[in-house]
Amino acid sequence: MTGASMEAAVARLCFPHGDPGGVITSGGTESTLLGLLLAKKDAAGAPVRVVCTRGSRPSVARVAAQLGLPTPLVLDSLDGLADVLATLTTPTAVIATAGTIDTGAIEPLRAAARVCRMRGTWVHIDAGEAGVALFSDRLRPVLDGIELADSVALDFPELSAGLLAVRAAELLAHVRPPASPGVSATFRAHRHRLARDFEERCDLAADLADAICDRRNPVLWRRPALSTVVFRPASGLAEVYARMVSAGFPVERTRAEGGEWLKIAVPAGLNVASLLDLTGPPLTVGDGPHSE
Repeated sequence: MTGASMEAAVARLCFPHGDPGGVITSGGTESTLLGLLLAKKDAAGAPVRVVCTRGSRPSVARVAAQLGLPTPLVLDSLDGLADVLATLTTPTAVIATAGTIDTGAIEPLRAAARVCRMRGTWVHIDAGEAGVALFSDRLRPVLDGIELADSVALDFPELSAGLLAVRAAELLAHVRPPASPGVSATFRAHRHRLARDFEERCDLAADLADAICDRRNPVLWRRPALSTVVFRPASGLAEVYARMVSAGFPVERTRAEGGEWLKIAVPAGLNVASLLDLTGPPLTVGDGPHSE
């Protein structure tokens, strides 16, 4: 892909076959807006009902409103998607997320896309920052099923840009975004560094998860899918959170199975020991909470 534009290179990674297309955007939210706009056009202007989960980006409702679409149907998960779609009588567009906002999980992309394909439902995959995994031979399998989508939104914070990839370039025939030669040139120059840096962050997330399991305080929610780790201390979550934020760690509070947790999108160079020291002393066998 030497010399290929950013749009062409990423679109081909998302959709290995056919004639895919892509367009540079200002970020993941604009990419999602364009993806849903295309879904609306695909339905000949009919009121498309967006179906997503609680892990979708918060701007989905605002984007739907901007496009004059009904309020999105928000599910707890994509499990049972076929049954949900069977109850809807209007055209639908399903958003499946790779790297949910609550836990960083990868939703079942292939299974959701297959359900949508069988029903003729538009499927939009919001890959966000997880889309960088496309550039890594090692990490690309976590996005299995992405090639079954109709549209894919990606975020590249390092480039201050996003991208929308579509299965057929003709879908973008009337999309006229501003030219972004600087972004495309930077992408060509730094694509391999983006992949390497993301791999290192994912490895560091795995190291953090291992350290949490060894300490037994805090408790690990699940093994990280990529670079987001979800955990909670044995006690005093609010106090631990305040200490971590005060120390400069990019930790957020979130909710998942089992109640409230802390999450961190692991940055490059994270000092794992310093972070975990703020959760309190490790627990020994028989002391209480433990990692699964």
